This record gives sequence, structure tokens and C-alpha cells, in this order.
Amino acid sequence: MIDKIRTETQYNQVMSLIENYIQKAIEGGGFHSLKKKESEELQKLTALGVDYEDNILKIMPLPVTINVVVRQKLKK
Repeated sequence: MIDKIRTETQYNQVMSLIENYIQKAIEGGGFHSLKKKESEELQKLTALGVDYEDNILKIMPLPVTINVVVRQKLKK
């Protein structure tokens, strides 16, 4: 288990693992169907992904610009 995501390749691998756990939970009827170890690993992977997205990719918060606001108003 990695302790920090350092590259985009690692990020993509972590996202793939997260998606696998989510799919397994869906097929099992919910997250309660995951084994304790799987649930703990999912939590750790999710925290790693969030940290990478927040500090490297800077996904959140989404930047609000005049251009975006005007486009949204025009759509309404």
C-alpha cells in the first residue's frame, strides 16, 4: 500500500482500485458487504485520492469566473 500519490500513473491506479471496491459494493448490495480489510483499504485509498486532487490537481474548489457565471445565466 502506498502512503502518498506522487504521479498521475499512481493516481490512476488508485482510482481504478477505488472503482473496483465500489463495483464490488454495488454487486453486494452496499458498502456493508465489503470485508473489514477491504473497507479500511477503500478509506485509505480515498483519502490518498482526495489529497492528490486537492494539492496536486487543484480540482476543488472550482474556480468561479465571470465567464462561467454568464454562461450559467444564459442557459437559464
